[in-house]
Amino acid sequence: MSKSIIGKIGSVNTFEMLYTKNVFTHIDNYYINSIAGNQIYKRMMAIESHIPQYLSDYSKNNELLIDNIGSGSGREMINILKKHTSLISQVKIRNIDPDPEAIAISRYLADCNKLSNCFEHIPDKFENVENRNVDIILLIGMLCPLSISLSKKIISKLYSFLKIGGLLIYSTALNKMCYDDPFLDFLMRYHGWNMSYKTVDESILIATSSGFELINVFFDEPYHHHSIIICKKIQKN
Repeated sequence: MSKSIIGKIGSVNTFEMLYTKNVFTHIDNYYINSIAGNQIYKRMMAIESHIPQYLSDYSKNNELLIDNIGSGSGREMINILKKHTSLISQVKIRNIDPDPEAIAISRYLADCNKLSNCFEHIPDKFENVENRNVDIILLIGMLCPLSISLSKKIISKLYSFLKIGGLLIYSTALNKMCYDDPFLDFLMRYHGWNMSYKTVDESILIATSSGFELINVFFDEPYHHHSIIICKKIQKN
């Protein structure tokens, strides 16, 4: 935490520390073993458990276009493809992140796992990237520090980047995260990493108020610090 957060707030290194359990200081060790820190790792596990079924359903007989916005290292999708190899020939994923270090790690992980043909790595902001009318948009962790009103604006803009019937999959940080681990919340805020906690209903409304249809909600087990919401783009009247 001291190495990653102080240097670059919420950078890819912060999350890689949680995912790989490689630590450098006692504070780092506290971070990865704290309740809230461990639940971020559990969020990745939840995504890897729930998302493959939707990918399989949408990829039948078709190429599956996925935009992973704010992808970081892209570990979730790499791990999913490693476990569900039947998807490899069908998915085309753009990892989009303005942090060049995140893109370098995502490219390295894809190369190491012989998945390079599945990925395009784009070191840029999403608004600068060409709209290719995708099947699925992933937005994991990006809304956690943002207000509800700003989150709604972002989700509303993403509507035009999806095909009709396409899926938007996003996550939010829930109030329970702060209640269960107030000390980690203090440490994060002390270093300038401020969460905007939401309820489950508020998290769902972010998308449904923009014309998306709710499909499913799942959580990081067992504490439910994060909601992962799956919505479908439907034709507006």
